[in-house]
Amino acid sequence: MPGKVRNAGARLATGEYLAFLDSDDLWMPEKLARQIAFFEENPEIQICHSREIWRRGEKVVSQAGQRHRHSGNIFADALKKCIIGPSTVMMRRELFEKFGGFREDLEIAEDYELWLRITAEYPVGYIDEPLVVKRGGHADQLSERYGQIEIFRIRALLLNLEKGTFQGEQCEQAARELVRKCRIYAQGCGKRGKNEEAQRYREIAQRYRT
Repeated sequence: MPGKVRNAGARLATGEYLAFLDSDDLWMPEKLARQIAFFEENPEIQICHSREIWRRGEKVVSQAGQRHRHSGNIFADALKKCIIGPSTVMMRRELFEKFGGFREDLEIAEDYELWLRITAEYPVGYIDEPLVVKRGGHADQLSERYGQIEIFRIRALLLNLEKGTFQGEQCEQAARELVRKCRIYAQGCGKRGKNEEAQRYREIAQRYRT
């Protein structure tokens, strides 16, 4: 589980800041120095991330269609998909410890789940420079193994809604996104003849429909 590995690394680390590097990704040489300087210039910020270059084999994947907020209050955008790359992140140790790190029972979307909990309470800093190369398309990657990962985001949202993690408007936003995801996933299940699974996700959508 990726979350378990990252948490183990965090326990062994001794510094004020924590940063993560997935095995398929690369940090630019100046990545850590740029983020430490960012924190020193913005002492109120607890977590920051950066732009990244997406590669699939030798091809650079365009991000021109990406339309979401990168900094400040990004919770509403973070609900839709994982908009913070784990390898781009640096955070203050105290923030990581406050939230208990990554969930270790999620094989995928453990990063999405943690970013939701953090962005529900804290603004996010952003360095608009490509400080990470994200390399995708390898057969042994979890995203490639499962083909689609939306079901894991559904589970992450459901876990937090059941626990009462979000309050007020954020709870309503999370419930609406859960309903949207469940309806889309149920429709896909229906097309593939997985009627029982489709019905299960329709029922979840109905339960959280506002």
